[in-house]
Amino acid sequence: MLRTLSTRVGALGDPIYLFEYSFVDENSPSLPHTSEIGAMHCSQEMIVADRDVTAATNEYKRMQEIMRDYWMNFILNGYPSSSDPSLPTWTPANAQRSPHMSLGRDIVLKNASPIAERAALWDELFEEHFRGPIVDTDTDPVPSPTPGAASSL
Repeated sequence: MLRTLSTRVGALGDPIYLFEYSFVDENSPSLPHTSEIGAMHCSQEMIVADRDVTAATNEYKRMQEIMRDYWMNFILNGYPSSSDPSLPTWTPANAQRSPHMSLGRDIVLKNASPIAERAALWDELFEEHFRGPIVDTDTDPVPSPTPGAASSL
C-alpha cells in the first residue's frame, strides 16, 4: 500500500493523507491470543461509530471527538482538518511517504515514513519479483472522485 502511495503521489500528484492509528486506553481489548494491548485493525473506524460511551474513559471520548472532526472535514472538504487549533494541521504525504499523522495518546504530524523497516522489505520484494505499474505521465490524469484519499496502516 505504501508503494502505491509513492507511485500515485510521484506520478500524478494526488493528495493522500497517511496516518497511523495507535490509540489505546485501559478499556482496550488485548490483541488476539496475547495479553498485549494495542490498536487493532479497524480500531479507527470503530471509534467514530455511534455506540454507548457511558463507561468509556475521558481519553476515549476525546479521541472519538478528534477522529470524528478529522473525518467529517475530510468528507466535507476533501482534506482532514480539525476545528481544534491545538491539533496539528494534517498535510498530504509526499512520494517518500512522509509526513503522516500519528493518532495515539498524542496527536503528532511526524516527518518520517511509518513502519519504514517493513515498507523497505516489501519494496525490496516488489523490485525483485514484480513489474511496476505502467503510468502514462504524458496525458492529463483522470480526476479522482474526491479531492483526497485517506490511507491507514
